[in-house]
Amino acid sequence: MQIRNIVEFRKFLDQNLQFPQDSYIYRGHGDKDWELKPRIARRGEKQRIYNLDENIFLIHEREFLEEFVNKYKRHSDLKYTPPNLLETLMMARHFGFPTRLLDWTSNPLIALFFAVYEEWNKDGIVWCFDTSIQTIKDPNIALERIREIEEQDSSRQNEIYFLEVPNGLKESIPRIKKQEARFTFHTKNFKCMKTQHFTYLRGIVIDKDIKPYILQELKGEKIDNVSLFPDLDGLCKHLMLELQINQKIAENDNVRFLEKQLENAKGSDD
Repeated sequence: MQIRNIVEFRKFLDQNLQFPQDSYIYRGHGDKDWELKPRIARRGEKQRIYNLDENIFLIHEREFLEEFVNKYKRHSDLKYTPPNLLETLMMARHFGFPTRLLDWTSNPLIALFFAVYEEWNKDGIVWCFDTSIQTIKDPNIALERIREIEEQDSSRQNEIYFLEVPNGLKESIPRIKKQEARFTFHTKNFKCMKTQHFTYLRGIVIDKDIKPYILQELKGEKIDNVSLFPDLDGLCKHLMLELQINQKIAENDNVRFLEKQLENAKGSDD
């Protein structure tokens, strides 16, 4: 399915999702061909920045997370201390650390923003994922339990768990709260969700040519870099994106004007 504006986007959600919208989580990709898997396992120049072997990461997962907890307060004003390893994973992932988590949002328009704000030469996509999969209810024991499952039963190494973000983490990190963040937790084989869990997924393709116009519409919905990244970094991203949007729309308008002139000239010749 391909949409041209926010009205069509909302119409698709209303008409095509099997369950109420609040039972889904959403993720936007600037390039529709990007893999739908945790960052630790992505391949390719754009998506696999650190070129870190996921098996090495998993072997040392606890060590990495404990080191993160021990050191992050030296580099941050955050007062919050994650009470368990799953919350530590969420915090680390949200600030860019490659983990076995994949970040989503409960707000489809926020996912739409991430699908259109970059890669303007490629079609984007919004993924809609049904959360009726297994949910982790006890984060204090879940990570160890899932590790046991991974080692003892190879048939369950492609499972995915849906994680709700605890209130303490949401209130402590404005970005997580503003982006209405949710996470999926992936067991060790990291198969692409498009092939392994396609029955839970719907995709909405966003044509590359309408990305700047969708961004303008989203500003009217108060969804932009300033609202999603409530800090100076977000403000700078917002100002730069504004310049890019205006430039791109002006270029498109010039192209359409020239096409119209050529069309009129051709009509006159006929």
